[in-house]
Amino acid sequence: MADSWNDRIQKFAPGSATPTPTPTPTPTPQDTLTATKSGAGSGTIAPNSGTITWSGNTATGTYNSGTVVTLTAVADSSSTFASWSGCNSVIDNRCTVTKTGAGTGIVTSPDGTLLWSGAVGMESYNVGTTVTLTATAAATTSIFGSWLGCDSFSGNQCTITISANRAVTATFNGTPQQYTSTTQFGGAGSAQGQFKSVGKMAMGKTPKSTAAKEGSTAASGEQDGLFVLNTFNDRVEVFDTGGKFINSFGGNGNGSGMFSHPSSIAVDNTGNVYVTDAQNNTVQQFGGDGQFMSSWNGAGGSNDNLFDRPSGLAINASGDIFVAEAGANRIQKLTKTTKTRPTAIKALTGDFNNRKKEGRLAAPSSDLPCKGSWTP
Repeated sequence: MADSWNDRIQKFAPGSATPTPTPTPTPTPQDTLTATKSGAGSGTIAPNSGTITWSGNTATGTYNSGTVVTLTAVADSSSTFASWSGCNSVIDNRCTVTKTGAGTGIVTSPDGTLLWSGAVGMESYNVGTTVTLTATAAATTSIFGSWLGCDSFSGNQCTITISANRAVTATFNGTPQQYTSTTQFGGAGSAQGQFKSVGKMAMGKTPKSTAAKEGSTAASGEQDGLFVLNTFNDRVEVFDTGGKFINSFGGNGNGSGMFSHPSSIAVDNTGNVYVTDAQNNTVQQFGGDGQFMSSWNGAGGSNDNLFDRPSGLAINASGDIFVAEAGANRIQKLTKTTKTRPTAIKALTGDFNNRKKEGRLAAPSSDLPCKGSWTP
């Protein structure tokens, strides 16, 4: 082929072609990651991918540009991790354990790395690490109470997975008071101080000697008394706190001071004793010496100031009496209506518009006087 412009002739062989040059690959940009440990403590720094090489307290590693690398710092057992600098973002991974409560004990982790300062222990872990903490109470003075802040717990063990800062609280309680039987008293029978079905009890005051009331030279004053219902003997037995029999009162019947299966007992803050009698539908009041004082009685269904199988009794600090009635499925609150005669009581439920309701009496008796003052 004549090439006039280049003043030459070229010869071409059949099937030949101009070769295409091979492109030179463009290298991927790379960056160097440098991590430096500082401070008086010691520990390790590990990447989630790739490799970093340490020289003293400085490590370097090469990564493709744009690679996201997570570094995790874990302090040695004698140190605590303090802080990062130079990060795009920081995900802390510190576990803080606080001990609280009246008791004492220890909290440990499987690797034993919690560093304690008083009642607070701290340690940092790799993100994603599952840690099981174990609480052990002081053997003779405390018991383990509860965990707070766990992912799950079983007994004295708490499990958490480290994804950020975690705070856990372990509560230790003091050992409950232990009691030992020191005396037994009573026994089956019908004699004084013996029982046919021991019933409910109440603590109160009783005279040291009942004879002292009549001007005897016997010892006077009061002592702690244990008032015990003797259900099927229809009595109240009174003992001192050492179990010594003092006296008894009551007896089978439906008159004043008598019982037919007494059901509940309570003592007010002046020392008066109150007994409910489910069979007789009564609430009776006695002095601490067992002397009958007054009663409120009568089977009245759901009527006020009357009772339907009274079975429970409680008295507050103001002297208000709460009577639970098994037959009427209710509780009546009885309150004093005079300061000079504590036996005058009225019910406090319902309205005051009907004379058959509480606060209005159609036929007042000496056992349930109208509101007002009393002359001796």
